[in-house]
Amino acid sequence: TWHGTTYTTSGTYTHNYTNAQGCPSTDTLHLTIHPKALTDLTDTICSSDLPYHWHSHALTQSGSCTDTLATVHGCDSIVTLHLTVFYADTFYLKDSICENEFPISWNGAYFDSAGTQTVTYTTNYYGCEEMVLVMTLSLIPIKETFDSLYLTVSELPYYVESLHTYITEVISDTTYTFYRLDSHDCDSIIHLFVSIVDVGVESFEKQDMIVYPNPASEIIHVKYKDIDRIQIFSITGQLLHTIPCEGEEIYTIPLSNMADGSYLICVKSKEGRQARKIINIIK
Repeated sequence: TWHGTTYTTSGTYTHNYTNAQGCPSTDTLHLTIHPKALTDLTDTICSSDLPYHWHSHALTQSGSCTDTLATVHGCDSIVTLHLTVFYADTFYLKDSICENEFPISWNGAYFDSAGTQTVTYTTNYYGCEEMVLVMTLSLIPIKETFDSLYLTVSELPYYVESLHTYITEVISDTTYTFYRLDSHDCDSIIHLFVSIVDVGVESFEKQDMIVYPNPASEIIHVKYKDIDRIQIFSITGQLLHTIPCEGEEIYTIPLSNMADGSYLICVKSKEGRQARKIINIIK
């Protein structure tokens, strides 16, 4: 506003008036109006590089932000930033793998045991991650079982239905090892101990022989009438101990020198009868 008149555009303006001496006078105004400076800026950032610092702002997501500055003429300069944040799509995957299949390489990640690996699958034009795969692998252990089979020569060949296998000849106590696929298509190992019972040797009825406790940790008790000797075998058929019993009905066996695992107890009587039972030692 100049001399009571408001001007909104640039230009040259005059004001005629009579001065104090009574003479006509003219004032001239040369007006230049500087418009507001409006500036639009655009930028991009990867989500992994957030926050985005701009003037006094710390931006954490896509959007627009405005700040007011001053021009060289002291006028407002309004600057607007349009920020685009590129986010990666993260996919969490889970799978199981057989123990004997390690180590394994997956999309550039190396697994030598169960665990979690993160893989950046692709990057976009701006160098940002577009897809992140997080894979968690769990281990399916190899299942290993032990079983035993006692046959007479007259029973050979013998068909083991659960293994779909024939036992055709056994010269001495033998452990056969079979590999099968379990329900996860992983290897399972079956150890089958096969022993030939001597011809003419009478076997005990199972209920006649009592072994307790089972599982055991420190001692086991073997009960049967007129025990002559007790033999302890590994589950693979190796003779570990022979214990003379001299006709006792209950015999106590210390387990301090035996490791955890499964063992075969063979009891023989003075009359030549025998029986076998599996025991488990857990300390």
